[in-house]
Amino acid sequence: MPAMTSVPCRWLLAGAAVLASFALPLSAGSLETLTLPGPGGNGGMYLPDLQATYPGVDWQTLDRLYIPAAHYRFIRLGNLPLRSPTNPLVITNSGGQVRVGGLDFHYVFSITGGANWKLTGRWDADEATGHPDFRGHAEGDYANSRGTYGFLVDDAFEDTNSGLGIGGGATDFEVEMVEIRHVGFAGMSVKTDDAGDAHMENVSIHDNYIHDVGSEGVYFGSTQSQPQHKISGLRFFNNRIVRTGTEAVQLGQLGGGSEIHHNVFVWGALDWKSPFQPFQDNNGQLSSREGSVEIHHNVFIGGASKFFILFNQVVAGDTHLPTDRFHLHDNYFSHSRHFGAYFQSGADGVTRFTFEDNFFRAIHFHYDEHSPGQQDFNAVFRIFNTANPIEVTGNHWQGDQDLVQAAGDNVALSGNVNGFVDFYAFADSGFPADFDYLLLEEWADVSTQGAAPIFYSQGDWVMHEGALYECIAPGSHTDRRPPDFPDTWAPRPLPPDDLRRDPDGPYRGIGLLDESGIFVDGFESGDTGAWSAVSF
Repeated sequence: MPAMTSVPCRWLLAGAAVLASFALPLSAGSLETLTLPGPGGNGGMYLPDLQATYPGVDWQTLDRLYIPAAHYRFIRLGNLPLRSPTNPLVITNSGGQVRVGGLDFHYVFSITGGANWKLTGRWDADEATGHPDFRGHAEGDYANSRGTYGFLVDDAFEDTNSGLGIGGGATDFEVEMVEIRHVGFAGMSVKTDDAGDAHMENVSIHDNYIHDVGSEGVYFGSTQSQPQHKISGLRFFNNRIVRTGTEAVQLGQLGGGSEIHHNVFVWGALDWKSPFQPFQDNNGQLSSREGSVEIHHNVFIGGASKFFILFNQVVAGDTHLPTDRFHLHDNYFSHSRHFGAYFQSGADGVTRFTFEDNFFRAIHFHYDEHSPGQQDFNAVFRIFNTANPIEVTGNHWQGDQDLVQAAGDNVALSGNVNGFVDFYAFADSGFPADFDYLLLEEWADVSTQGAAPIFYSQGDWVMHEGALYECIAPGSHTDRRPPDFPDTWAPRPLPPDDLRRDPDGPYRGIGLLDESGIFVDGFESGDTGAWSAVSF
């Protein structure tokens, strides 16, 4: 039977404001807790209706929902309660690490319904969350954090599952300190498909480590035909999304008040020669619907056809105001195999789009490797929106590309500089600071794009089922699966993924935050004025 207890707790505000969507109430007294049972006879936890399963629990006053440490085949938590922002339900691991997946099931970790709940693997003795042996990147220990988070989702590449799925009308929730790896599709999937009125609001996703996944790192918002719901007030920050098969980040149906900042999206679209479907080979796919959206101080490295593609969706019933602004600024982009960014033609005619103070480098065309005959557009921005006001200002780019190729006269350019752009130096990426990241891709024997064999040469690097290999054989070769040909592929240690900015490098203020919510460079949480004070 699950245990429901009360334990003493010293109430505190839950960290810096930038690191928490929900402030826990200051109060003397005790916590009401419910500990769920461990894995059942099928190895999983199947609770599709929590409230019906535990009718004796007061779901409006329960403080902590504990998941016992174990290796679960799958977890399903459904019908979470509707709580208030000042009194969220906190879901956390108890007694050690909760590991999910890799035991052959058709999904991995699913959470549906509810409002004002928080999933956290953070160890915090005062708040009675997590476990001291599983701290993730606490205290800045990014380099040793792999496998040490309170929640570890790992499907061992057994199926084409996504890792953590959140939907079923869920809204106003927070996810932090979760590691997701080795899933066949998206690391995190956040959406309620085909439900136009299931709008998500006030969602906070931060301090997660998603790496080595078969497709998207994160997949937010449906890409299917309408009706689909908006995601408004999204706060997505301080996440590491590393080595993804297709896009590192796919954010769709974005509504007003959404802010994506201080993340690293590194080595996206590694499976660019053999993706699950064509054109899923960017670093990012971004889609806004209404209101203002801000994307700033992120690091984007890697991409096949481009760094990002941008859609401006027009949906009946949405409201568009002259004050609406899509603002992409102070980001670093490097290593594209084709061009920089594509802004498609759909338009609401009102929202202002501003691309400001970004840095672009290492755009090297070789997209025709898997599909001969591809045209080199030789551009950073290709803009086909002719209806909205568009500003391209203060950007730096290196290379002989045109900064903008535009279809209309609605694009205003000012203060952009073509010249040297320095590389972004990480604390410890596992590679030299000036490493050519275009040498790294996902191993495959045949290109699904060009239906031709894929050849590798000495000095190439590949990922295969979560392992890293370097090609040591001279000449050119194909159809040599890395684990089976040690004379061709030498296994190499996995990178430590300490993807904080090297404090001696450029781009002050761009990239990850430290654990306390203070910027690595000393900027304090919530000091938005400091965010634009980037030193290059």
